[in-house]
Amino acid sequence: MQTSARRRTVLKAVGAASAAGMVALAGCSDGGNGGGEQTQFTYAGGENGTAPYQLGLTWSNEIQSETDNEISVQTTGGFNANQRQVGSGAIDMGAGSTPDFQAADRGHPPFENEFDTNLMFTCAAYPFPIGFTTGDSEIDFLGDTGGGRVVTGLPGSTVHTYFRLFMLANNYGWEETEAVRVGGEEGFQNLQDGQVDAVLTAGINNVIGPQAQQFIQTADEPKLIVPDGREPIDRLINARDYVDDWGITGGVEWEFNITALGPAWENSVYSDRESYLTVAGTNTHFTTLDAPDEAVQEMVSVAIENRESLAEGTGLWAGFAQSPETFATLMTAEDMEAAPFHPGAAEALREHDLWDESLPVAER
Repeated sequence: MQTSARRRTVLKAVGAASAAGMVALAGCSDGGNGGGEQTQFTYAGGENGTAPYQLGLTWSNEIQSETDNEISVQTTGGFNANQRQVGSGAIDMGAGSTPDFQAADRGHPPFENEFDTNLMFTCAAYPFPIGFTTGDSEIDFLGDTGGGRVVTGLPGSTVHTYFRLFMLANNYGWEETEAVRVGGEEGFQNLQDGQVDAVLTAGINNVIGPQAQQFIQTADEPKLIVPDGREPIDRLINARDYVDDWGITGGVEWEFNITALGPAWENSVYSDRESYLTVAGTNTHFTTLDAPDEAVQEMVSVAIENRESLAEGTGLWAGFAQSPETFATLMTAEDMEAAPFHPGAAEALREHDLWDESLPVAER
C-alpha cells in the first residue's frame, strides 16, 4: 500500500470484506458562503438517466431540504470518469464502484494517474456483466460474444472495464472483439437495428436499468446472455490470478434474480432457473479529504435517517432503505484499503451503528 507522498494513511488495517471544465468548489476558502465552511458541492453522477445519476439526484434533493448544503449533480461518462474528476478536484464528490477504487489508487488501467479518494457509503450493488441480444442470435453465453461487435458503454463506463476483465480472465477472445463505446439508449437501438451483436450493462441489486427495461418491453424477442456456469465468474472475481499485470480483485459475489426480466429470461438458456451467480460492483458515494468532515457527516446521516424518503423518490434506494447494515460498507477489503473512509462518513456510520471498528479511516 502506498503511503509516502500521499495525502492519507490508514489508521487501522482492513479486517474483513465496496463536469469537465467546471471549477471545483472543494477547498475554496469561503465555500460559497462568505467565509464560512464550504456548503456548495458538485456531484459526479454519470450518464443522464442512469441509475447512478438518479441515485445521486435523489440524495442531493434530500440533502438540500435537510441541511444548509447544496449539491449540483453533473453528468459524466460513467464511474471511471467520476474517479478522474473527483480525484483530480474538478468535482467534489460522486458515485464510484469496485474495482475502480483500487485501480485509481494505483494508476492502474483504465487510469493513467493515481487518484486519492475516500469512501462515504454504499447504497446499492451492481451485478454485472449482464448481456442482452435478440432471439435470432446464436449468442447464449457471455463468452460467445468474443470476436463480435459489443456495446460496452460510454467511454468512462465501468461496464467496459468489467467486461474486458471478464473476457481476458476467461480467454474469450477480447482482442478480436470490437467494443462499441456508446450509451445504453443508442446501444439497444443499434442492437435492434442489427448493427451490433450484443449490449453489455449492469443491474442494480436485482433490477436492471430503465434502458434495458425498455428494450425488453419493446423488442420482438429480447434475450438475456448469461455466464456459462460458476467458473467464469470465479475467474472474474480472482482476475489478478489470470490476467497479467492486473493485480486487483474483481468484485463481490452476488446472486442475481432473473425472473423479473420476463421474455428476456424466458428466451435465455437459463429459463429453467430463477437466478445465477455473478459479480457485483457497488454504487458507492465517495469524495476526497478536501470535503469538510461536518458536511460529509451531515450528508451520510441524511441518507441513513431519510432512507424511506429516498426510496419513495426512486426504487433504486429500496435495498438500502430496507437493509442499510447490508449495504453501507459493502466493498471489497482491497477497495477499502485503497480508498479508506472519509472521517466524516465514518463518524456518521458510527453514530447510526453501521460501523465496524476494523474498517480503515483516512487521516488528515
